[in-house]
Amino acid sequence: MQADLVHSRLSSDVKVREASDLDYYDGGLPPEATDVQCASLTNDAGVLLASCVVDASSVDEVAFAVADDGVSSGRPFMSYAASTDNNADDVVIVKIKGLKPNHAYNVSVHTHRRGKMESQWKSWSEPVRCIVPLLDKQRLSAKADANKSSTRDVPRRKRSRSLVPSQVFAKSLDLFRAVRRRRRNGNHQGPSRIRWLEVFRYAKSEFNLPDFLDNRNAMDLAGAGIGADALLTQIIPFTSGFPEDYPTLLTRYCIEIVDTILPNVTSQSYDAEPESSPYADYVSCDQGDCFCMHFFDRSWSGQKREKISEACPKADRDPKSCKCTNSSLHTSMKYTGMFPVRLPLNFKSGRFEEADLLKQWGAAFSHPAGGRCALGKQVGDNGCTWQRSPYTHTVYSDELIESGLIINQPRQQGRQNAFAGQHNIGTVKSFFKHLSTCGDSTA
Repeated sequence: MQADLVHSRLSSDVKVREASDLDYYDGGLPPEATDVQCASLTNDAGVLLASCVVDASSVDEVAFAVADDGVSSGRPFMSYAASTDNNADDVVIVKIKGLKPNHAYNVSVHTHRRGKMESQWKSWSEPVRCIVPLLDKQRLSAKADANKSSTRDVPRRKRSRSLVPSQVFAKSLDLFRAVRRRRRNGNHQGPSRIRWLEVFRYAKSEFNLPDFLDNRNAMDLAGAGIGADALLTQIIPFTSGFPEDYPTLLTRYCIEIVDTILPNVTSQSYDAEPESSPYADYVSCDQGDCFCMHFFDRSWSGQKREKISEACPKADRDPKSCKCTNSSLHTSMKYTGMFPVRLPLNFKSGRFEEADLLKQWGAAFSHPAGGRCALGKQVGDNGCTWQRSPYTHTVYSDELIESGLIINQPRQQGRQNAFAGQHNIGTVKSFFKHLSTCGDSTA
């Protein structure tokens, strides 16, 4: 299920933990970033330049969370993540696109402890902030006129232009260009056929920072709308481990995955018969562990009652007691998994009618940490199978509800109100429709 369930223990014969055997809290918080600076680019509307210094020996990633400085909540609506590897003098420099020109922003910089999964929220530091000031249009206009006058007699090829409103980033910008050249000329291990997915995840998180996708479950746009009521009112409030007054984030991720065909996949069909698929068997994830698809997810996918009973004979006592083959689990710990999300959403096994089987509206996904490419790497490098875009975009549950999201709907025979599910798809879509398509440089 998209939200991690924490109230019961895993009793399956096979349990695989990928990417890190460290406890969530082992090692403590990483050292914070220093010398944090940020500014708008005067000649590149809607682009923010930010830099910081980190201890790259203990920090492998930096997340820059961007909030509108004019909004009272101060909550980030976007984040951009960058690797600390291959940066000169441990300086990390990023250009964040897709922002409003001539606008003030509050940027929170978080560092991530090396060797931890992104989804381990205790592996992220507390924020260090900087303000992107509102640029004075008249001052910029006067400066542009002055530059135009001073270069009037200079041949075009020799003209120079200032990329930032001051010289504070002169050295940083040179480093940024050098790193970009090294990455372009780097040794990629060969092309892999890839395709892009747009996925969404509901979660509570520290610092209003997304909890990312390592060993996590997520949904596509339709799934996020259909599952909104159950996730916001029943699952997340009781399973997140965070205080009730923490907001729930809905975060959009773009991920590229290897384009492949996998055999003997059973999580995507009504009768659970093996078939070939571009996705692995879906696995359910809980606090950094992923395991055989459990009872509730099988019910959401609409599998036959007898197939669920066969795979989960002890489901009445332990929803996580379902059995998968070792081969299926090991494939799912490397490749993105999927199950279909149907409308109306089903909360009890075996209640789908034949007509309902045609109503696959969306999909749920599992994202194994063992298959994710490190930031800055490409899909296929060292056998990795998926990579997320450095950009994430977030809205909050109170914003969704204020915009008309339908929650707390009564169910009939364990089934969600179909109208509410369709309505909520539209509500969720309205918050993200302005974003670039996954695969674009600002997505």
